[in-house]
Amino acid sequence: MTEDPAKDTKATSIRRWILDILGIGTPVLVAVLGWYLSRDIEASRLQIEQNAAEIGRVKAQSDLLSAQIQQRIEKVQVIKDFLEALTGKDETAKRLAIKAVLIAIPDEAPDLLEGITVGSPDADIAHSALDARRTKLAEGLFSSDKSMRLTALTALRSGWRGDPAMVDIVARRAQQGDPNSPGVIDALLFLNDARSLPEGDDRAAVLRVAQGVKGTDPAVAQAIKDLIARLK
Repeated sequence: MTEDPAKDTKATSIRRWILDILGIGTPVLVAVLGWYLSRDIEASRLQIEQNAAEIGRVKAQSDLLSAQIQQRIEKVQVIKDFLEALTGKDETAKRLAIKAVLIAIPDEAPDLLEGITVGSPDADIAHSALDARRTKLAEGLFSSDKSMRLTALTALRSGWRGDPAMVDIVARRAQQGDPNSPGVIDALLFLNDARSLPEGDDRAAVLRVAQGVKGTDPAVAQAIKDLIARLK
């Protein structure tokens, strides 16, 4: 059986047409595939970076929590070690214990020593050491160094919120600066956390300072607003 020449010609034309289309389309196809692959690779890279950042954030939080727990354990151990001497009748031992506590856990000392030194001949030693600590914290809170301010604010919030003398010192220092300066804002944040607030002229002055604060981030603005409400 002889093949139809017309069929052969038609088939050849179709093959040529397909090859021509493929020849033209291949670069386009490669470009499209390349774009999709690049997009997927970039998306995967961004996801990996986000995952790494999240892992880093969680690890940092975990490390911070571990450090805080360890600090609490160490503080409890200090209290345990010196509690007998602090509450005993041996005045020499008590004097040494007071000094040790003031050095080891200065920011917990006000609450710990409250009542223990009442009527004791060592009361002056404790009061002098606490006054020195108050002065140092106030200086740190109004320092031009951001890390020193943060350290002081953290310490104040940790152990001095219930200390009226510390509250009065911070309140008076806050009146002397620009309401929008970092030190004054940190001072107001501490005062908002304090269990009690200054009275009389100091209270009115702190209220004026708080009302003069402008343009802070929402969290700080809310804290200042809460303080103003407490002062009124």
